[in-house]
Amino acid sequence: MDDPQALGQLVGLFFAWERPEIAEFRKAVRQFQADLPAVLAALRSKIDDAYAGNATFQPAAAAFLEQAKKSINPSIGEADVREMLIQHILTEEIFSHVFNAGDFHRENNVAQALYMLEAKFFTGGVKRDTLRALEPYYAAIRANAAQITAHIEKQTFLKVIYEGFYKVYNPKAADRLGVVYTPSEIVRFIVQGADWLCQHHFGKPLIDRNVEILDPATGTGTFVCELLEHFRGQPKKLEHKYRNELHANEVAILPYYVANLNIEATYAAIKGEFVEFPHLCFVDTLDNTAGLGIRAGHQHDLFGAMSEENFERIRRQNGRKISIVIGNPPYNVGQLDELNDNKNRPYPTIDKYVRSSYVGGFVITNN
Repeated sequence: MDDPQALGQLVGLFFAWERPEIAEFRKAVRQFQADLPAVLAALRSKIDDAYAGNATFQPAAAAFLEQAKKSINPSIGEADVREMLIQHILTEEIFSHVFNAGDFHRENNVAQALYMLEAKFFTGGVKRDTLRALEPYYAAIRANAAQITAHIEKQTFLKVIYEGFYKVYNPKAADRLGVVYTPSEIVRFIVQGADWLCQHHFGKPLIDRNVEILDPATGTGTFVCELLEHFRGQPKKLEHKYRNELHANEVAILPYYVANLNIEATYAAIKGEFVEFPHLCFVDTLDNTAGLGIRAGHQHDLFGAMSEENFERIRRQNGRKISIVIGNPPYNVGQLDELNDNKNRPYPTIDKYVRSSYVGGFVITNN
């Protein structure tokens, strides 16, 4: 204590110390950042070859794209399908271990469609050889996930992986989609505020029957998970809400997968039993008018389909009267520099409605 230099060194060592498994994980993340570009190049090359000369893959990919245009968003193109495939392939190993959800990719209705497409060109030794460079990253995730027992820690771990993965994998998409982990304290404040407002203005709390709740841009499902935690003390009402009156939509495949796992694992942790969450839809909430071809102004204008099961989920959602819209929309409001070539996706129909209603209601005065 009498030697300032020695004390400074000691304090520095204390704060710099990391548990060995954490140090290994961070080392693996750095290696992942270095190796991912080469893996992506190899994977994209395999997909290019499949599009160019695989007679089995070509019609399946064309059918998948057509369905995606009709259902998710009319502006989706072949490049978007490629990205869905890549994210699906790269994250299979991750999801199979964080929540011990080894069969998730094969059971989820949207994942099944991508699995069928992947199986046309990317299996066996080809798959193992292409992904071999990322094995240290996957191994570090397996090792760390095995030591996490608390559900809330698993959620946080998965969200950290998701955000970090996206920002390395595709920085432009991370910015455009607003890939930012919302702190749990903020989520909890918004949920509690929405509950108070619902009681104050409508005379009933969020958990009551006939209060239909929608998170239109659910991301990793943080808000739905917090709603489930908020309802924890009323198990009967919680079960009814989960099975019937809680809805969420997501348009990007990776957060859709994460949300599915997070929501179902949260419910299982609270109730002590696994129940599939039947109201998560893979769809662009803001734009489906061209794909559905339904008269303007109808609620169907907002939704679409991907697989038969996904279509049924959306159809059920369309038949409900949504009482509360809750969540955090993507943070990005637009690119700062035109040279970035990273514009947000346009939504002509929604923009028109906003201009004619919400914006039209403002009166600008000079005082």
